[in-house]
Amino acid sequence: MECMLSKLDLFSSPPIQSSILRTEKVSYNPITSLDNTGSIEFHIPSNADSYRDLSSIQLLLTVKIIDNSVLPANQCTVYFNNTLVSHDDMNYHYKCFFETILNYGRDAADTHLKNVGWFLDEGDDIDSIRLDEDNRYTLLKKRNVFGTSEGADATYNNVQLIGRLNIDVANLQKLLPSGIDIRISLVKENPSFYMLAANENSACDIKILEANLSINHIHLNPDILLAHHKVLSTKNAIFPYKRTTVRQFTINNGSYNLCLDNIVIGQLPNILLFCMVPNSSYSGNYRRNPFNFKHYLLQTFSVYVNGNQITGRPLTFEHNENGNSVLTRGYETLFSGTGINFADRGHLVSPELYKESLFLLMFDLTADHSNNSDCVNIFNEGTIRIEGTFKEALAEPVTCLLYFEFDALMEIDANKNIIIS
Repeated sequence: MECMLSKLDLFSSPPIQSSILRTEKVSYNPITSLDNTGSIEFHIPSNADSYRDLSSIQLLLTVKIIDNSVLPANQCTVYFNNTLVSHDDMNYHYKCFFETILNYGRDAADTHLKNVGWFLDEGDDIDSIRLDEDNRYTLLKKRNVFGTSEGADATYNNVQLIGRLNIDVANLQKLLPSGIDIRISLVKENPSFYMLAANENSACDIKILEANLSINHIHLNPDILLAHHKVLSTKNAIFPYKRTTVRQFTINNGSYNLCLDNIVIGQLPNILLFCMVPNSSYSGNYRRNPFNFKHYLLQTFSVYVNGNQITGRPLTFEHNENGNSVLTRGYETLFSGTGINFADRGHLVSPELYKESLFLLMFDLTADHSNNSDCVNIFNEGTIRIEGTFKEALAEPVTCLLYFEFDALMEIDANKNIIIS
């Protein structure tokens, strides 16, 4: 077969995009008062003349520290035509954290992630807020964003933050058709979770001064609208997406063994991420960082899907008497589990941070280990359990966090009813 080099194709014209006539960014103010400390709700009413691009949703906040510093977080719930399509049970902040550190690299962290107030905690004691210790550099950067001094003379800035919402439907590759009413509810966490302070009885908090939600409205060629309307009268519109959830399980202090039975019953996830955090940090403590993921001298770790061990043999970790831990096999899962493997890119978890405060284990559970491909795997059901052992008994209650990613499907019929499967 003969081919022609593109540089010799002198007479062809580039393809013309005529389906989309224009894109308009539309902003919405909250329908609830900002003085309401519980939640902020936005309403994006349905319309008949434009589609919406859910991947373009951005939240703009102007906030101010009332007493001390840092780290805001929340929960998020989304409804389409009064049908629940996205809900993060009390763990939205962890979902955002996991998706950020594993999907972005240093370039993003040093640029556009700063717009959302992202600062990765570094140092061997990220619970400490003393500025004379190893983590002082990150703490100073945080403090300088939100305030200018300390103690009784402290003054705090109005800080503007803007970024996308980590909601599952924001990753849809298709536009949302007209006639869909959208409600988004943001629920604020307890300040003892997202603030660090020297005094565990601190009254510091973050006050939201202004909130605004924006989304792109897409105006289409009338011929496309008519064609969609005709096809929609015969079959449903189909929107495949990834559904994510974070679940928590508690291990009592004094335990030598990790045993989590039936953490999944039913549809099997494509991705499983495991980590551990002190229970007091998870519950909210002004003096403890809730994103301090420790290894707790874990020696062995196994994941079983329908009784089959997915790693072939247990992951093993060594912990020497001098305090040095060998966690290489665990660190490797953050590349095999994310699909990075040996590609010329990375994430935000360095080997040093992995040992100090970001001990995560991640597994691709798809049949062909290609969760990042465009294909959808066959729907499988079953059970998952996790087993492990610790070198020493746990000195405190520990919360195990499990992040799952499932294949999901949303359908919209001619009457604009929402069907989730």
